[in-house]
Amino acid sequence: RLQKLMRVNALNATYKTKYYALTADKQRPPPQCLFDLRSDPDGTKNLIHDYTYNVGMGSTIQKWGNKVKNVTVEYGPLDERELDDSQASALAKLRSSLSRWIDSQKWVANKVDWTDSLFGEENKMGEVFWPGGIQPQTAAPFFSKPRATNERKDIALVELSSLTHGTVFRHAAVISDDLEKCEQIGSGIKKLMPEMSIFSSGLPATEYTSMRNGLKYIGYYYGVDVNRKIVLSWFIGQYNDCSMFVSSDGTFLEFVCPLLGNVWIFDTRDSTWNGTTWVDLDMNGGWIGTPITFWDASLKKLNFAAFNEYIFGSSRNE
Repeated sequence: RLQKLMRVNALNATYKTKYYALTADKQRPPPQCLFDLRSDPDGTKNLIHDYTYNVGMGSTIQKWGNKVKNVTVEYGPLDERELDDSQASALAKLRSSLSRWIDSQKWVANKVDWTDSLFGEENKMGEVFWPGGIQPQTAAPFFSKPRATNERKDIALVELSSLTHGTVFRHAAVISDDLEKCEQIGSGIKKLMPEMSIFSSGLPATEYTSMRNGLKYIGYYYGVDVNRKIVLSWFIGQYNDCSMFVSSDGTFLEFVCPLLGNVWIFDTRDSTWNGTTWVDLDMNGGWIGTPITFWDASLKKLNFAAFNEYIFGSSRNE
């Protein structure tokens, strides 16, 4: 929404430039920031880096009403020459305090790579975790020969090991009868479907009416009211009353949490917008080409590119 406002007002000479840093496309913070909250209470003027904004123009009218394609920002070099004595003293104190805190931490070093703005260190860490951007595969675990215990004759001990350093093992000791009680889908269905997803779970397809748009769909419904509990967990707590519906063709998903008062709706048609029109859709929203789906059957994983319009798109909050 802020990016949309930026594009709407990119050519508006009266638009307050202090908002530019918040709304430029793919904006990243500069390596260092210093704000004087005495004269700049909102922290919009960085005293040690200049900002240069560039407006990219296209040849067609965009959906925000003008031909602005993007608004980008570039930062100048670190410059402390304009700081007064109190500002320079505050900057030195902040740097010293940060250095002391870093020295007090066991797993943090005072060697920061600023060459890629704020993301240089994260990129290095990501390369360590996933070399070349490829997720490492953990080696299959080894099971030792069962051995008896001294306490109970009906219990045997088995040791787990793996060639992959740092492997975390998860296991459960549940008898088959108790396990069946926990099954929401049914072990019989699972045996027939070795590869399952929310779009192909072996459950019968049912009709569903969207709470957001009122349209009817055919697909799979998950919720506590049908004994298929959906839980939303996040940093402020957990909600146990949520439900989820996915269409059988994989192009529509709706997530409902009544206690939150929210209904999230996702439609792969939204991901076809190319800045001017929706590609491969007719005037009624029907697919002309091959439908885009949220599930990639060939890779057996979610197609996150289909969600990008909601995550990175200019209308992601609408």
